Amino acid sequence: MYKLGITGGIGSGKSTASDFFRKKGAFIFDADSEAKNLLTNNSNISQRIIATFGSQVTTKEQLDLK
Repeated sequence: MYKLGITGGIGSGKSTASDFFRKKGAFIFDADSEAKNLLTNNSNISQRIIATFGSQVTTKEQLDLK
């Protein structure tokens, strides 16, 4: 099995390339989506990030994902 990582800046075509491979039957793991899912659904992870970096990463005492 081949494994391929796609990286690049904003607007560089990562999603377009992923869609191309998905249509060809490839399994796509979207690390950005998975990270956002974990941050929004696992309060332990959010609390550990806040404990490490402090209130500068929060808005209204919640992790600021922006």
